[in-house]
Amino acid sequence: WECFNRMFLEKYFPESVRHAKEVEFMRLHQGGMIVSEYAMRFEHLARFYLQGIAEAWKCRKFAEGLVGSKKGGNQRKSYDRPQPQQGGPVIRQPSGAAGGGRQGGSATLRCYRCVGPHFVKDCLHTKSRCFRCHQMGHESSNCPTRGRPERGDAQRSGAPTTAGRVFALTGAEASTSSNLVKGKGRVAGKDVMILFDSGASHSFISYACAAMLGVPVCDLGSRLLVSMPASASVVASELCAGCPIVVNEKKYKVNLICLPLVDIDIILGMDWLSANRILIDCANRRLIFPQVEDELLISASQAESLLRDGAECCLLLAALSVETERVIAEIDVVRDFAEVFPDEVSGLPPVREMEFSIDLVPSAGPVSVAPYRMALAELVELKGQLENLLEKQLVRPSVSPWGVPVLLVKKKDGGSRLCVDYRQLNKLIIKNKYPLPRIDDLAMTQLG
Repeated sequence: WECFNRMFLEKYFPESVRHAKEVEFMRLHQGGMIVSEYAMRFEHLARFYLQGIAEAWKCRKFAEGLVGSKKGGNQRKSYDRPQPQQGGPVIRQPSGAAGGGRQGGSATLRCYRCVGPHFVKDCLHTKSRCFRCHQMGHESSNCPTRGRPERGDAQRSGAPTTAGRVFALTGAEASTSSNLVKGKGRVAGKDVMILFDSGASHSFISYACAAMLGVPVCDLGSRLLVSMPASASVVASELCAGCPIVVNEKKYKVNLICLPLVDIDIILGMDWLSANRILIDCANRRLIFPQVEDELLISASQAESLLRDGAECCLLLAALSVETERVIAEIDVVRDFAEVFPDEVSGLPPVREMEFSIDLVPSAGPVSVAPYRMALAELVELKGQLENLLEKQLVRPSVSPWGVPVLLVKKKDGGSRLCVDYRQLNKLIIKNKYPLPRIDDLAMTQLG
């Protein structure tokens, strides 16, 4: 069991994740959470702290994480006699065995939801919260800001929430990892501190840097939930589109998402590293830029964008000189042997000394194959082509029982080509040991 437990934790709950959870537990504070939410978060993170927590230390840690006005809320104040409150309720401690061992005869009133001095029915945290302006005391249907258009509401209504990832939001957190490389770059002619993070899914810019550079900030169009290993998630909804960044004397245009970064101006994540094929040398803490030797090709839209940004463009006019085509009749060989190269074939070849025959396999008979079905227009075209071939004496009528089906195939110019299907007939013939040579093969042998 110990071996299985160790292997299971190494694969599904590594040491780095456990350390991040422990760091988050040690840094946990109530902040803007109510006490019940803070208690649930505290119990959840306490399970990952494997240092052997004592109950007394756990109580002190919980109390230290509360806001300043609530740290002493669990301390009991003693009174010699009940103190009347003007307009406020008083809980009187019953006498007898139930009150034995307690100091005084009354206790202060505490709300179990927010630990405040009031009843639960009067607690502000039980009242309805507006989902539009996040204020207490009314619902979104009665929100006073409903008629006023808010920034980005039209774009964010119904927009999906996407997930992002970043290793560090501060310079102190970035210095704890060997996978991160710091460097300097230039944006709008000013030097900025850049963190090259292979663990970040997107590229980010701090609000202070965006304000210093004066780059335009637009709405992201969706909510990006950026998660960190050592702290809570951060929601981003603003973007600096096409921000020009100069790194290693090369200019890049990067979409930067605004985040509350500290001591870091810009984070270039995996979207920028993978798009530009840049590697991180963790041992030497440097970047490896690819050596581009191929031709740089850009699209027409990229060219228009570069021209609007002031890029120089050179127009290259290329001309192709074509020599005058030679007429076949002007070739010496064709002119000397004109009977070999007639414009049109006069007819069938004359009778030779040897009759040409096709040898069939034994016991072979005519093939019975259904003809291809043709439309009326195709039948008219087939009849016209056959009459043309008969008129030129390239074919002649046959009474042989052997036959093959024909079909018409469309050509690129819109005409039809007469094709003969010899596939079934070729299965019955005896292959010739000396087939007829191809004319291009003979030409290649003559050329050597």
